[in-house]
Amino acid sequence: MLTGLMLFLFGMRFMAQGLERSTGPFVERALAGVARYPLLGLMAGVLFTAVLQSSSAMTVIVLGLVHARLLSFTKALPVIMGANIGTTVTIQFLSTSIEEFSGYFLVLGVLLYLLGEKRVGHAGQIVTGFAILLVGMQGIQSGTAILKESFWIKEMLISAGEEPLKGVIFGIVVTTVVDSSSAAILMIQQLLRDGILSLEGALPILYGDNIGTTSATLVVSLTLNREARRVAIGHFLFNLIGTGLFLFFNPLVVGMVKMSALEVGRQLANAHTLFNLVNTMVLFPLRTGLVSLTYWLVPPVDREEELRV
Repeated sequence: MLTGLMLFLFGMRFMAQGLERSTGPFVERALAGVARYPLLGLMAGVLFTAVLQSSSAMTVIVLGLVHARLLSFTKALPVIMGANIGTTVTIQFLSTSIEEFSGYFLVLGVLLYLLGEKRVGHAGQIVTGFAILLVGMQGIQSGTAILKESFWIKEMLISAGEEPLKGVIFGIVVTTVVDSSSAAILMIQQLLRDGILSLEGALPILYGDNIGTTSATLVVSLTLNREARRVAIGHFLFNLIGTGLFLFFNPLVVGMVKMSALEVGRQLANAHTLFNLVNTMVLFPLRTGLVSLTYWLVPPVDREEELRV
């Protein structure tokens, strides 16, 4: 399972690097232009994150733009909200059964990467990374069967199901450690399919994954200016508020998700989509309050910055 996880993380990182090299400059220019309009910024966040296949990569781009003073925190927040929706495309896509084609993708990707020119080489890197990611998925899926034999793991997961706050904390820790919400959600999906975890126990862990995915951004922001730090804090607060909201209505969410699909892995993917869609629908109109809360946590340090607020 550990080997599969490492391959999955490497494949995702390798694919993301190829996507950033081929589309990164365009994404930065486009964001700097459209983010002046909140709704366009939200839509751009959805679109570009779906293309980049990584909300973390998208968030880092936004942090860079804010740090360079090409974008303000207020304009960046809708983009971050959109990025949370965009990342659900990855989970929905990975919930389909395409692992058996990993060999074909790997051959095609390596040929393009080794023999192609700049743009073709970037395309080869993307396809190769995707193929390695699929191989990693197979490793994770076969490796979770071992967990059935672990009494400690089973007891911990049962405890997380009975006490939602424990599940949230477990999700935060796992996502922080593996530094990928997609990998964490993929593992939860397989635990569901293997019958090790119930949907009621999986959802709080899923909510925690959404908080855990902000941890890397928070660490990176410590090296940046205060405005960029506000982006990281705003992202954290956005997912924290959403987690509180969904925990409160968790029985209702469980019922809705069970009706959304027959297969448990797809149900979890749908829950991830529902979390980010509803959270955005609730907080996008209330973003001024979220901005004010973030400025209260990270206040201006001088009169000039205060006037800009």
